[in-house]
Amino acid sequence: MKNQFFFKPLIAIASLMLLTVSCNNDDDFTAPPVIKGEQQLKDTLTIGKTLQLSSKLADRKNVSFEWAVDGKVVGSDSTYIFKPETRGDFKITMTAKNDGGNVALTYDIHSWGAYENGFFMINEGWFGHGTGTVGFYRYDTKAVEDSVFVKVNPDKDLKPATSTLEFGTIINKKLFLVSKVG
Repeated sequence: MKNQFFFKPLIAIASLMLLTVSCNNDDDFTAPPVIKGEQQLKDTLTIGKTLQLSSKLADRKNVSFEWAVDGKVVGSDSTYIFKPETRGDFKITMTAKNDGGNVALTYDIHSWGAYENGFFMINEGWFGHGTGTVGFYRYDTKAVEDSVFVKVNPDKDLKPATSTLEFGTIINKKLFLVSKVG
């Protein structure tokens, strides 16, 4: 019975020592970055416009970033401003890295041509006072851009002042306008 009283405290002390030795310093552990929300995002924009993309990380502490457009590295900040030069589809990848690992987020972006995502509006004008205008309604912004003909062609006009714009049509990706003159 004496051995039993001696044996139980010995087991308790040994267990405590083993527990103390087996614990390490968890402060050295770094969890990999975690993205909030979806990891595959889609968006559209028109040539000449910009789109600010962000990393969408839960914690940005001690994280390095890499942004790539179609595989070509273009930035290393936590945000990236994308401004397409051409129409088409782009795959933008953000990779966040820390000592615990890395995580990637992909944006699939479609860039519309300047006058591809909407329709033209032909305004007749007022005979003798104005020659008419060409506007463009954009589906993505739900807004009308007025006088796009004059903005795109600053060296051209729809004169003479005695004309009125009557009709417009697109043939082979070109807008043709018909005016009533005189």
